[in-house]
Amino acid sequence: KKGTDATFTITNAPPPPPKAEEPPPEEVSSEPAGEASQILVPAPDVQSSTHKKPEQWYATSTLIVSWKVPTSMTSIRTGISANKDDKPKKQSTPASQTERFENLAEGVWYFAAQFKDDFEWGPVAVREVRIDLTPPDEFDIALLDTGTAPPKFVLGTNDVLSGMNRYEIYLQGAIAATAKASELIENAYPIPPQAGGMQKVTVKAYDNAGNVREVEKQIELPFVEPPKP
Repeated sequence: KKGTDATFTITNAPPPPPKAEEPPPEEVSSEPAGEASQILVPAPDVQSSTHKKPEQWYATSTLIVSWKVPTSMTSIRTGISANKDDKPKKQSTPASQTERFENLAEGVWYFAAQFKDDFEWGPVAVREVRIDLTPPDEFDIALLDTGTAPPKFVLGTNDVLSGMNRYEIYLQGAIAATAKASELIENAYPIPPQAGGMQKVTVKAYDNAGNVREVEKQIELPFVEPPKP
């Protein structure tokens, strides 16, 4: 029987498809299931009856702070420092609801508080406290009469800690004007309308904490006509 020539081509088998990456095993929390995994420890909502607004200055060295304690909280850590980053260290169990500090020095303080439940400590709440006990710097009252209307008092002063707030001007014991510190130009303010002559001039300078510096002086004032209606 006559044979038949045949040609065969041999090739390598294609590589197997890459294995799909298996997802990493799911992490299992070591904490027991139940209440601990459901409740988050809140930061204390710190309030103050003596320093009601954190951004405001106060002329008292006594600080009273308070907060409400949720029923699930068992302890609290508290502390006060001039360093905002200091952590509270004084622990109270059961959790207290108020603290009082006496004779705090001038400056900015930070009260910190932190709750704990049966399992962990929560975030730290920080409340700023500003204290200024010193009146504004001493000053004098003088006339600035440049020959152009209106004549002015020179009466400005400074307060290093809380800054100046306002000036009250009294003529013969009666209040004649109140000027915001921002209204003074080069420490000068227009003399209020009055009949002129020798008068007792009193200026009360208040800082932003309510401290006051008072100056009284007899001054020969020029006549200042009331504004026309």
